[in-house]
Amino acid sequence: MAKEEAFSFGAAGAKRGNRDAPSGSSSPNPEEGLRLVHAFYGVKHAALREAIIKLVEELSTIRKGGS
Repeated sequence: MAKEEAFSFGAAGAKRGNRDAPSGSSSPNPEEGLRLVHAFYGVKHAALREAIIKLVEELSTIRKGGS
């Protein structure tokens, strides 16, 4: 049976995410994609990278308001 691991995000991670969150919804732009790739490459733990991939895949299929 695979062991589940817990991860915590401290103040160091919070400092990196200090950009203003966009409001509403829109198509992703190239800058956002590049930021995501750079952040992903910084994740050294393989299990955490896999969890991030699954999360983003799930989020990409969510439809708001039935549209």
